[in-house]
Amino acid sequence: MKKIFLSLIFLLLFAQNTWASHPTLYEVEPNDTPAEATLFSGSIILTGMITEGDQDAFMWKIDAEDSQYRWSMKLIGIPNALTRIDIMKVQFTENGKEVEDYQKFFYFW
Repeated sequence: MKKIFLSLIFLLLFAQNTWASHPTLYEVEPNDTPAEATLFSGSIILTGMITEGDQDAFMWKIDAEDSQYRWSMKLIGIPNALTRIDIMKVQFTENGKEVEDYQKFFYFW
């Protein structure tokens, strides 16, 4: 009986943690250029692995309504290494493979 009770508690805690956790997206390589960027939308935790000389691109698509809200970002970088994030609007060529134009809004590190 005690074993069943402990199993039920474990299952309940596991289910609560799974349902309550924020969606997470792990990067997909290659994602070094805007055309290869890992696509996401909405509120999400992005995670990945940075190796020497690596850079990662993520493409955040939001609709007109969501663009009116205030969003917050938290950057957790590699200790004792430069980690920078650039926020920009990118316009692609018709084939979607090359950048036609971009507008840089801001950056932070």
